[in-house]
Amino acid sequence: MYRSLCDFSLGYARKGWHVYPVWSVDEAGVCWCKGDKRHVPPLCPHAGKHPLPSRDLFPSGYRSATVDPHAIRRGWKGTANIGLHPGPSGLIVVDVEAYGLAEWDRLAAVRGQSPTLTAITGGGGRHLFFRKPEGVGRVPSPVGCWPGIDIRADDSGLVLPPSVSGKGAYLWVDSEAPIAVCPQWVLVQGHGRSFSVRFGCE
Repeated sequence: MYRSLCDFSLGYARKGWHVYPVWSVDEAGVCWCKGDKRHVPPLCPHAGKHPLPSRDLFPSGYRSATVDPHAIRRGWKGTANIGLHPGPSGLIVVDVEAYGLAEWDRLAAVRGQSPTLTAITGGGGRHLFFRKPEGVGRVPSPVGCWPGIDIRADDSGLVLPPSVSGKGAYLWVDSEAPIAVCPQWVLVQGHGRSFSVRFGCE
C-alpha cells in the first residue's frame, strides 16, 4: 500500500515525535529550493535537508515542529521530506558521519552502548536514536563531540526516513528496534569540552 511522506509524518507524530516539513530533491538530486540563484544549475549545500518554510504553520523550521495532525496535513507540501526536532520528542540523536563510524564503534565498544533504533543517512552515516533519561532537562546540540560525531537534541533538527536528500535515501536499519536510554557518556558531550552549536538539519 502506497504511503506518502505526509502519511509517514503523521505516523511519527502519533508516536509523540515532533515533525516539520523539509525541502525535497528532484530525480537528479537537486534541491527544490533551487539554491543559490547565482549558479546555473542552482546549488544548495544542504539539498533535501533544510526546513521548508510555511509562514502560517511552520515559520521557524524545527522550532515549529508539531505533533498536531491537522497542522501536519495542512502544512505538508507534495513530496516534502520529514524533519524531526528531537528535544521535545524526548529524544537525543547521535549523528555519525560516514567517516566517523569507526570512531563511534570504538567509543561504543570501550564505554558501552545498548542496541538502539538506528537510521542510515543519505550520506552513508548513521543516526542513533536514544531516549532522554528521566529528569534530564534541556540538551544542546554540540558539533564535533568526537571526529565525525555530533549530537542532535534541543537546538537542531534532523531528517527522518524515508526522506531522500541530495546524497541519497534515509533508511531504517530496523524500524521496530527499541530505543535505548541515552548513555551517560554521550550526555556529558565529550566530558565537558567546549563545542560550537549547530542550528541546522542533517
